[in-house]
Amino acid sequence: MADRTRVRQPLLPVLVRHVEERYERLASLLEAASPVPLGESFEHQGRRFTRTNSREDRRRATILAEPTVRVTDDATGELIHVTMAEDSAFWEWVAVEILRHSGIRVEELVELTHLSIRQYERPNGEVIALLVIAPSKSERERVIPMSAELFHAVAQIIRRHTRNGQRFRS
Repeated sequence: MADRTRVRQPLLPVLVRHVEERYERLASLLEAASPVPLGESFEHQGRRFTRTNSREDRRRATILAEPTVRVTDDATGELIHVTMAEDSAFWEWVAVEILRHSGIRVEELVELTHLSIRQYERPNGEVIALLVIAPSKSERERVIPMSAELFHAVAQIIRRHTRNGQRFRS
């Protein structure tokens, strides 16, 4: 296992860069496409897209507060379900960030809930954010102080779950 880690470790920056760029690209496309009326074309990062205007798109636009966004790349004809792609890219990015900044296992990552986030106040008043990992490999609960990078990733999850005034659900 240690040898596999040593062999793959140099590839981590490439993976991180890939998931960050993919998420940023799709988040930017979603932001650009959302205000565009159905059936209208727009330009984004030097490419031309057209917002789809199917019967399903029109139905969702009337019943949903935030209708799903689908576009067609005018150059390739590729249909991109931007809402789903951006959501998938976000969760890929946040999983990589949490794994690399905490050192937890994938099995532990999928078991995290809002109850895994705690804080500790030192006698001097300084508050430290903690990530509490439920027992998996050992039979003991682990407590990991959150670095600024880990805290940022966790905060992005909370922000995503509580946007538009909705309550946090794990």
